[in-house]
Amino acid sequence: MKKAIVTFFLIMMMAAVVEVDVAASPSTALSKAQPSTSIMITQYPPDQVKIGQNITIDGILTSNGYGLGNKLIYREQNINGSWYYNSHNYTTKTNADGSFSDWGYIGEPGAFQFRYAFFGDDQYAQCRSDPFTITAFSS
Repeated sequence: MKKAIVTFFLIMMMAAVVEVDVAASPSTALSKAQPSTSIMITQYPPDQVKIGQNITIDGILTSNGYGLGNKLIYREQNINGSWYYNSHNYTTKTNADGSFSDWGYIGEPGAFQFRYAFFGDDQYAQCRSDPFTITAFSS
């Protein structure tokens, strides 16, 4: 019986050591630093727009000065101090040079704050543009 207890104890100790060794090993994928990215909005309506008027917003996603093509960009809106996005209606992909163009309209009067986000991927880090405001008025 004593031999069985000692054997059980040794097996448990070996399992604990193996578990610690596995847990202490860094993941190769997570230990690599991802290159930083940046979104710059290059054009949006600077003045007020009419409700229902089509508007265009242009921007570019870059990393170390180079445009990142075929990346998914999300339009986010500030509602009562929190940022929200709709993954089905407010996304666009970047062109080969990293540029993108998004369009839409505002359906009610007021000042609306937006920004664009790249959520990152297995190669590049996430980023967000600076927020900007578009004001809509009724005609």
